[in-house]
Amino acid sequence: MFEGANTMVKIVGTPGNDTLTGDIGTDTLEGGLGNDSLDGGLGDDSIIGEGGNDFLIGNDGNDFIRGGIGADTIFGGLGADTIKGGTGADNISGDAGTDFIEGNEDNDVLDGGDGNDTIHGGKGDDSVLGGQGSDKLYGEVGSDTLAGGGGADYIEGGLGTDSISGGDADDTILAGEGADTVDGGDGNDYIIGGRGTDSISGGDGNDVINGKEDNDTVDGGNGDDIIFGELGDDSLSGGAGNDSIKGQAGLDTLIGGAGNDTLTGGAGIDMFVFTKAESGIDNDIITDFTHGVDIIRVLGFSSAPVITQSGANTIITLDGAKTIILLGVEATTVTSGDFLFV
Repeated sequence: MFEGANTMVKIVGTPGNDTLTGDIGTDTLEGGLGNDSLDGGLGDDSIIGEGGNDFLIGNDGNDFIRGGIGADTIFGGLGADTIKGGTGADNISGDAGTDFIEGNEDNDVLDGGDGNDTIHGGKGDDSVLGGQGSDKLYGEVGSDTLAGGGGADYIEGGLGTDSISGGDADDTILAGEGADTVDGGDGNDYIIGGRGTDSISGGDGNDVINGKEDNDTVDGGNGDDIIFGELGDDSLSGGAGNDSIKGQAGLDTLIGGAGNDTLTGGAGIDMFVFTKAESGIDNDIITDFTHGVDIIRVLGFSSAPVITQSGANTIITLDGAKTIILLGVEATTVTSGDFLFV
């Protein structure tokens, strides 16, 4: 066991399993080979685990900690710490303070704790938790699990099949490449799916969601959401609220849900779905319905649709209450072939 005094010191361990304590002051601790236990104590310390499965504690102060080779356990403690895991499946906790954390290689568990932290997962299938604060989380390479926690977080999934949750507040989420699962949680979130067949839920709040490439499934959740399918054959559901849904390119399915929704299919053969259980007496608009191409699917209504003309638009009334407005469509062109009842 090596222990420093209350001054600036450098303590270097042996090739064995060492216990090094820096105490008060700006210390440098180097464990070397072996499974070491290093505690920087008070002060702005530099703690290097090097080889072995090390246990490293920064304690109070703005510390620099590097695990090195091996499966290390690292606690930053209070202060704005910089922590790098190195090679091996590391478990890193930043604790309170504005921390910078890098997992680097292998499957790491990274927790920023309180404060506005920046965390990079690196290679491997990492678990990244921002904790309290407005954090920046990067999954990078691998199938990662990222959770923003409290605060307005910025999250990038990167390469791989990621699971991402925003948590509380207004989050920005870029899922990246891979078949990702995204839950925005509470708040007014901005979510982009990226490349891959993504499953995206906006959660509560007025969200903006873009599925981007491939065949995505998007549910806006509660709130007045703006949803874009973009490329691919997407399934887009607004959920509760007055939503704007645009399928864009591809064979898309658009479900307005509860609320007064505006639906735009875009290019391709699109299906617009209305269910009595979700729609109730809402008034929805389809901006680009094309007779003989697009389909209106109605489920759960007891009577046949009533079709009338109002100015330049067609009005479809279901069960005497629910209305669907087809902008710029002549009622005489709408036939039973435009509907699907199963």
